[in-house]
Amino acid sequence: MIKTLQSPDTLALQLAQSSRIIDQFIKSCSHDLRGPLASIQGLVEVARHSQGQDLTQCLDLILRCNSKLMEMIASLEDYMIHSRKEVKTETIDPEHLVASVLDQYKHLIAANHINVSLHVDQPFPWMSDPDSCGTILREVVSNAIRFADDSKSKKKILLSIQVSAETVTIAVQDNGIGMGDAHHKLLYEPFFRGARQSRTGLGLFLVRTLIDKLGGSMSILSQEEHGTTCRLTIPNLILS
Repeated sequence: MIKTLQSPDTLALQLAQSSRIIDQFIKSCSHDLRGPLASIQGLVEVARHSQGQDLTQCLDLILRCNSKLMEMIASLEDYMIHSRKEVKTETIDPEHLVASVLDQYKHLIAANHINVSLHVDQPFPWMSDPDSCGTILREVVSNAIRFADDSKSKKKILLSIQVSAETVTIAVQDNGIGMGDAHHKLLYEPFFRGARQSRTGLGLFLVRTLIDKLGGSMSILSQEEHGTTCRLTIPNLILS
């Protein structure tokens, strides 16, 4: 394991960034928490006087609102944990990492009839922080699933991982709904919501934070109705 000592400037930057996240979380709460809470309150009142199918529908809607609130809180917790955690270096098996991520979404993938394929080119071992890399891949893959295009008969997600002695490049390409130019500048903003985003969270902001922490880079190419390609490049610490 390799521990990285953080400089005072780095710590100050992290504190400032955490403060910014908390500020934006509080602002987001005024809308994103009040809305579901108000809905739950109203649905509870309706449920008091409902029976049969009407009662079942009310309870389903209450559960949906509750899930949205829980996702928002979990997203903030996820950011706080990963942004403060020390980077550790271990050997990563790309196929095992992808399999563990896809297993978390296997029901959504099956329900949406998404074809997921993986190509790995690995002439060298991959050394990096498995927790950070797993979180990065999870967030990007979950976006590709969430923004699948229901109008297409063949929905696809293509994953490729290329490992060289110096870098590891991860590409996640989908043929989903994509996004217009207006959203590109907001992609990495905390609590940003795309046109069809189903949750409020840190999403790609968390990915960008972890990529920066690992000393890597990322790019996103997206076109409305044609899909999105997210490309991530991180250092391979095999020589460290």
